[in-house]
Amino acid sequence: MWSTNDRLQAYWGRQGFQHVRTVVGGGIGGAGVAGWLGQRAAHRSDRHGFVEVI
Repeated sequence: MWSTNDRLQAYWGRQGFQHVRTVVGGGIGGAGVAGWLGQRAAHRSDRHGFVEVI
């Protein structure tokens, strides 16, 4: 997400994400692209709706 979007960063913080780093001037998507990187722990869920086919 954009590194200057404080409201969106706050939203993801409320969803359990923690800030990992901010990329400034990355080459993906063109020169000068910046991004906020967050992470949260994953857990198993039986509520995803997918069916395993073997």
